[in-house]
Amino acid sequence: MGTSADQLLFHAVQQNDRRAFDRLYLMYWEQMYIRAWNRTGDEQTAQDIVQELFINLWERRGEILIQTSFLQYLSGALKYRLINHFQSEKVKRRVLEKVLHRMAELSGGIDDLADYKHLEQALDDELEKMPKNMKNSLLLRLDNLSVKDIALRLDLAEQTVSNNLSAASKRLHKNLGSKLNNRELGTIIILVQVVNDLLTNK
Repeated sequence: MGTSADQLLFHAVQQNDRRAFDRLYLMYWEQMYIRAWNRTGDEQTAQDIVQELFINLWERRGEILIQTSFLQYLSGALKYRLINHFQSEKVKRRVLEKVLHRMAELSGGIDDLADYKHLEQALDDELEKMPKNMKNSLLLRLDNLSVKDIALRLDLAEQTVSNNLSAASKRLHKNLGSKLNNRELGTIIILVQVVNDLLTNK
């Protein structure tokens, strides 16, 4: 099926035709998944990224303007999501490395790899539960962007970004403690301290 047929299908999608959307999904899901898997090396991560790609396509169908072929648009959107994924992973590693460094200074660090994995998973879970703008605001701030720069990048008011950051910090403090056992409580306290330090770093 050529580009013109793709464009006709997507035009139907923009008219709320779910069957046209399903056809595009079946035509391109596997191709997008292979690309995502080649970049991430992880089956579940690749599936999640591609699933989010198509969910976003359907939710934003009325405002999307495609000036290239549909495949080129989809490939570009996938590339953007992969960049965001690796940005998130980089920031998360930076936070966890600081936690490990702080714990090593205080008590010799995390001896059990399972404890580290549990901490990493708990942090992942909380990030994924956050509203999109809150999560992105937090990750960008943890990556040393200023509130002003974050507001410009996300097209939000600076006060909205500040509110997102405050709410994200409170959510981490409240929810992470309920996920982990008493033995890991010290790690959680240090994690929250590290996040707060990064958030308030000028």
